[in-house]
Amino acid sequence: MEAVMLRLTGNKSVDMVCAECGNSRQITVSSLPQLGKIYRIKCRCGNSAAFVLDRRKHKRKKINFIGLYSVRGSIRDHIISVVNLSRNGLCFKRTDNTKLDVGQVISINFQLDNLERDSVRCDAIVRSIVDDKVGVEFKDMGGSTDRTLGFYLLGNDGGGNEMFVFGSKPNRNENPEQRVQG
Repeated sequence: MEAVMLRLTGNKSVDMVCAECGNSRQITVSSLPQLGKIYRIKCRCGNSAAFVLDRRKHKRKKINFIGLYSVRGSIRDHIISVVNLSRNGLCFKRTDNTKLDVGQVISINFQLDNLERDSVRCDAIVRSIVDDKVGVEFKDMGGSTDRTLGFYLLGNDGGGNEMFVFGSKPNRNENPEQRVQG
């Protein structure tokens, strides 16, 4: 069963609606504290689904760019593959084994795939390291770089889900008002 990413933006609860029978249940977000954990929900009718909570301030866009990072004080650049990007940071895969620590400041450099092929260069703080993936938060981005990313990600930062419909698609011949039951 594939898990659906459920993006939360400050909501204290989320309505879970079964696509099979229309039964709904409100779940308090604080009862599901772990980010990244796969949660499963099962309806009285037997239908079930899996979901993962995402409480990020800005939505991440999946990308695949080649870039570089360097450690402060070093003149050597390391090749990376940037795998996702948001207004506040990015995640990259690295191929080297240079020691990085959470909290360390590194320099990032990559090129966007927009028409202008804008280059993004900024310092970033390492926030997470899991195997070969490194998550960083941008540090003191300049105004033009911030605007460039803002335009690039425009339309990718919509509001969070307040309702999650799980299960198979409903029968098109059914009256939706008959399906939704309290």
